[in-house]
Amino acid sequence: MNTLALDLLRLLYIGSTETFLVYAAFQRLLRRREDRNRLQYAAALLIYAACTIFDAANNFPVYFVFIFCYVLITVISLLFYDNPLEIRLIIPFLFVALNYSATIIATTLVWSFTSGNIAEYPPNLAQNFVSQTLLSALFLLFVWLFSRLRSLKSQNSAFFMAVLTICCPLLTLILLVKLFYQGSAGISETHLMTNRLCIAGLLFLTALTLFYLADRVASMHESLLYSATLEQMLAMQEKYYASLQEHQQDLRRISHDIKNHSRVIAGLIEQGRYDEAKDYSLSVANDTR
Repeated sequence: MNTLALDLLRLLYIGSTETFLVYAAFQRLLRRREDRNRLQYAAALLIYAACTIFDAANNFPVYFVFIFCYVLITVISLLFYDNPLEIRLIIPFLFVALNYSATIIATTLVWSFTSGNIAEYPPNLAQNFVSQTLLSALFLLFVWLFSRLRSLKSQNSAFFMAVLTICCPLLTLILLVKLFYQGSAGISETHLMTNRLCIAGLLFLTALTLFYLADRVASMHESLLYSATLEQMLAMQEKYYASLQEHQQDLRRISHDIKNHSRVIAGLIEQGRYDEAKDYSLSVANDTR
C-alpha cells in the first residue's frame, strides 16, 4: 500500500475515533434529548468527524484545534442534550482537557519508545495509528474513571469531597512548581518527556475539577427541582386541607340545621299539630333540593 493510501486511512481513523470519543463521553456525562431527530444528531457527528480530518490533514497548531473543536462540541452539547445550561457548557471543556491530556500522554509515550529524539517529537501532536489508538484507550479509561468517581461520591460524599479538595490543588501546585523549575533546565529527552507529562497531568486535574464542578451543579439543580416539587406538593396539601376544613364546616352547619328542624317537627307532633308538622317537613325537603 502506498504512502498516500496509508495517510488517507490514518486521517479516516483519526476522524472516526475522535468522533466516537465525543459520542462515548457525552453519552456517559450528559443526558440525550429524546425530541431531537437522530439523523440530525448523526449529521452533527459527521460534521465533527470531517472537521477533525481536516485539522489532522493540515496539522494545525494545538491552540487552533482546541478552539475549533471546543466550539463544535459545545454546539452539539447545546443542541442535542438536556442537562442544565451550565453543565452543557462545562462538559465540552472537560472533554477537550481530557482529550489533550490523553493525546499528550500517548504521543509522548509512543515517541519515547520509538525514537526519543527531540527533533522527531511530533509537531502539533500529530497522531499515527499507534498513538491514536493509545490516546483513545486512555481517554475512555479516564471517562470510565470519572463515572466510577461519581458512584464513589454517592456512596461516601464527605470522603470524596475531602480527597478532591485537597489532592487536586496540591497536585496542581506540585506540577506547576515542577514546570517552573524545568523552565531553566537544559533541553533533553528526559526533560521534554517530563515536561509533556506534567502538562498532561495539569490538563487531567483541570478536567477532574471541571467534572466535580459539573457534578455539584447537577446536584444543586436536582435540589432546586426537589425543593420546587416539595413546595408545590405543600401548596396542594394546604389547599386540600383548607377545602377539607371548609367541607367539615359545611357538615357541622348541616348537622346543626337538621337538629333544629328535628326539634321543630318533634315539637309540632307533641302538640298534635300533625298537618303543620307535615307541611314543615315538606318545606324543609323542598329547600334542600
